[in-house]
Amino acid sequence: MAGYCRPEEFIDRWLKARLKFLTGKTCIYMIAAVCVFMGLLTPILEFIPFSAQFAGAALIAFGFAVISGDGLFALLGYLIETVIAGCLFTSF
Repeated sequence: MAGYCRPEEFIDRWLKARLKFLTGKTCIYMIAAVCVFMGLLTPILEFIPFSAQFAGAALIAFGFAVISGDGLFALLGYLIETVIAGCLFTSF
């Protein structure tokens, strides 16, 4: 089939070792802390429709960032986390 690729090939095209300082040794601890915070915050997010899905998207972005060393996905995870925190704190 023309234009067809396996899912891992599709993902590998998007993941690259960019902005390595955001996935360095010390930044991994910060990513882990944000992920723990997100996990603790998820039950509260269930009160706001569809916000828990965005929390999952942030966790996926952080997972891709850690696995591939891609700081751009770490930035995406931080951006999603910031938007969720902003929406949560302005709604309560």
